[in-house]
Amino acid sequence: VFAALFLSLLGVEAIDTTRPDLAIRQMQLGAIGIVAAFAVAFIPQRRLRQASWWLYTGGLLLLLFLLIPFVPDFIVHPRNGARRWINVGVTDFQPSELLKIAFVLALASHLRYKEQYRRFRGLVVALCVALPPMFFIFVEPDLGTSMLFIPALIAMLITAGAKYKHLLSIALLALVAASSMYPLLRPHQKDRIDALIAQV
Repeated sequence: VFAALFLSLLGVEAIDTTRPDLAIRQMQLGAIGIVAAFAVAFIPQRRLRQASWWLYTGGLLLLLFLLIPFVPDFIVHPRNGARRWINVGVTDFQPSELLKIAFVLALASHLRYKEQYRRFRGLVVALCVALPPMFFIFVEPDLGTSMLFIPALIAMLITAGAKYKHLLSIALLALVAASSMYPLLRPHQKDRIDALIAQV
């Protein structure tokens, strides 16, 4: 909690150096986030598990909604060619942020049984949970956010107790899938990856 608070304050300080008005708004949103975090902490685990797949499915539908071309511009307003935000009046809502949480909850719900993480078939299902949000977020396009799901998947599988040979197979499948997506990337996205490889 203290680490999260410190990082938030650090972010506010960084914003304040150039946009004091945005720093105040960031602090207000941070306060709302803290209250929401404490409220969620008191929700029983069983309720979270029951809601996990509904949140996951709802998040996917919102991501699909973003990609519908005839949605009015005042609801989904593209920014720099990216369709990532839904205007909800008081602020813009980014469905990919909901999917980050819903993905973890849904995957945790799937992995609560031993056969789901000790057998390769259960891990394939886990990979299939990660792929739809990755694809939709990638198409927005938001390459950075879409790439967060595989590391989160691997970390949760390790924590659950998956076999390392199965994890290696999942990692190889993810690598092949990522490589096949390279030709679909935009020029600036390819430049980022090329620069990263060049540094290695």
